[in-house]
Amino acid sequence: MVQAEIGATRSPAPIDVHVGNQVRLRRKQLGITQEALGEAIGVTFQQVQKYERGVNRIGASRLQQIAAALDVPISHFFPKSDAATDAAGRDKDLALRAAAELTDALAQVLRRAQGEVRSDTQPVISAVLRAARTIAEIDGKPSSEALIESAERSLGKDRREPA
Repeated sequence: MVQAEIGATRSPAPIDVHVGNQVRLRRKQLGITQEALGEAIGVTFQQVQKYERGVNRIGASRLQQIAAALDVPISHFFPKSDAATDAAGRDKDLALRAAAELTDALAQVLRRAQGEVRSDTQPVISAVLRAARTIAEIDGKPSSEALIESAERSLGKDRREPA
């Protein structure tokens, strides 16, 4: 077996991302927080976040605990095994990862730009914030949502104001 280079990073396997997304969707469907799920299965909420993003693989025994906590069979977390479903799942997983990366990048830009917005750039920033809000809603990142609301307040915009 060949050992990977030290410091090399690898992308999560598509199935790990898919299983994590299914865990997140079911958890949210039941209205359970990451912290509550973590307590139910004996891990921290940070570990639940990593499972949901597909960053850390979920072992078989842990997946069994998660399935029990979320009241679904283990098979609930896996895609149906036809080619069209597999391709659609990969596309959705890639889109969710891209949305998460874009949301994180936007969050960094907004943190740096806090208080330095010129009036002529406000329409552009408002459009970006609308796009970011849509991505945050799809991706389910409460921290991104809070950052977007903070940026909108600093621009003097009401959170629910139409474009």
